Amino acid sequence: MRVFVIGERPRTSAGQILDLDIHVVAARVTRGEARVIRCATPADLPGELGRIAAKQRIAQLDFLDHGGEGMQTLGDGLLFASDAAPDSELIGIELARQIEPLLTETAQLRLLGCNTGEGKAGRMLLLKLARALRGHRIVFGTIDRVGEADFDRDGYAEVMERQRLFSSIAALDAEAPGAMRRFENMRAVRSAII
Repeated sequence: MRVFVIGERPRTSAGQILDLDIHVVAARVTRGEARVIRCATPADLPGELGRIAAKQRIAQLDFLDHGGEGMQTLGDGLLFASDAAPDSELIGIELARQIEPLLTETAQLRLLGCNTGEGKAGRMLLLKLARALRGHRIVFGTIDRVGEADFDRDGYAEVMERQRLFSSIAALDAEAPGAMRRFENMRAVRSAII
């Protein structure tokens, strides 16, 4: 199952221009095979996702709200964030641990705020979040600005996925050259055993 989580906040004159794209996308994305939910605060997320995942685990979880290098917001709060240090703790790690059991073993989690996967902080965000989610889950972040034109009725347009998403696997290879080959070797061995 695919779930598309969109940040919800009241429209204000100060934030209206930035939030307009988010409201347009929320109206455009149809419920088809993806479930669309609005969330006003990160604290509401586990309950909302728990109700959806009670029948079927989530295979793809997309978040759309404001972002920046190494951070993703949701509604009125910070969802996940990292600095550029590999040994610092992920902001939002407890939330990640709460949603981890709701995901399939190979789920994809995509942070669709602007520039979430850019720079060292962005790569660390993807790596730390993938580690917190455990299993064979892959986290994606964007490497460019995100606007309402990037979305169609199915969510983030396929052409944008190819051009602007950066994965935790690519981040691992960027941060530890050769680690990707070791990761792929481990995956091959594990699949041969199972």
